Amino acid sequence: MNHPKRQMCMALRRPTTLLVKVTPKGFVLSALDEEPVAELTGRIVKIRVIRKRFEDGVLVCDAPDGTHARNGTTCGQCQHPRCRPLLRCHLADRGIVYVIDLAYTSAGNLFAIEDQAAHAGDQLEAWHLRLCIVDRGYWGEVQFAREA
Repeated sequence: MNHPKRQMCMALRRPTTLLVKVTPKGFVLSALDEEPVAELTGRIVKIRVIRKRFEDGVLVCDAPDGTHARNGTTCGQCQHPRCRPLLRCHLADRGIVYVIDLAYTSAGNLFAIEDQAAHAGDQLEAWHLRLCIVDRGYWGEVQFAREA
């Protein structure tokens, strides 16, 4: 056997997944955290479209694939005016996967950095990124920068 058992176990260990809330003051990493984190770093490992609809701050409908709600309704049939498409971004760094839902402007920022990577002849997944929040008053905009 070439590798010690501990190394093999570590290699097979599943990463910790944290759902991240975007706020005007930063990233909130769990419901228990009171202080937002100013920035996150890592590599984008997955991006997909989802849809969510909130009423009075409560999630009332969501479509994890962006086309079919959990209640069986297709998004094309429903077309509720309060339903919003979001990009769900998975950012991996040192055994942690941060799951971040990006609204329209933040998603545009992700597309812009993806275009920069393509222009440089790279895939976005190859770039180590720094994510930070710009306070837009009642919402936070996620901005992306390549780390040197």
